[in-house]
Amino acid sequence: RQQRHSPDRRGGRKFKYSFEAIIDEVRINVKFPCRIAVSWNYGKAVAYLGDGEARTSSSKQLTNGVARFDEQLGFNAVVGFDEDTQKYHELKDPAIIQTTVEISIITDNGTSLAGFVPIDLGNLINRKDRKELFEIERCPDKAASIRMRVSYRFLSDTKPKNRVKLLGNRSDGESD
Repeated sequence: RQQRHSPDRRGGRKFKYSFEAIIDEVRINVKFPCRIAVSWNYGKAVAYLGDGEARTSSSKQLTNGVARFDEQLGFNAVVGFDEDTQKYHELKDPAIIQTTVEISIITDNGTSLAGFVPIDLGNLINRKDRKELFEIERCPDKAASIRMRVSYRFLSDTKPKNRVKLLGNRSDGESD
């Protein structure tokens, strides 16, 4: 059996998807006046995920521990598909950072990271439930959460089988 290799050394193929998160609200117990901003950070290697982040258009005032957004963040990304396990997976490569949703606190003195939510794009596609409430990790407020609706849409196969098959079937004497 021939072994297949993807950039993260799992067998399989890669597919491009469009991901979208609608940020509803952030709940965090902070004892001082501040604003909250949210960003969805993805990728470090342009060849796999693109580079950068999707950020809320503005920060929102935290009132009684709640910042309401109703904003949409989105980007396109490539995910792997393991043909042996029939599951999608986020590409794991040293050049690619983990995909995260980061929550920042903004005051007159500056901006600081309140915490983050790791998002595995492959697991997002694999799971059947549509979780909406996520715990904010590494946050001083252990009950902090973000409510967001995440969806995805298939865009393309990064290496269509038809194209590979057509190129592989050409003989030296054929012309187009």
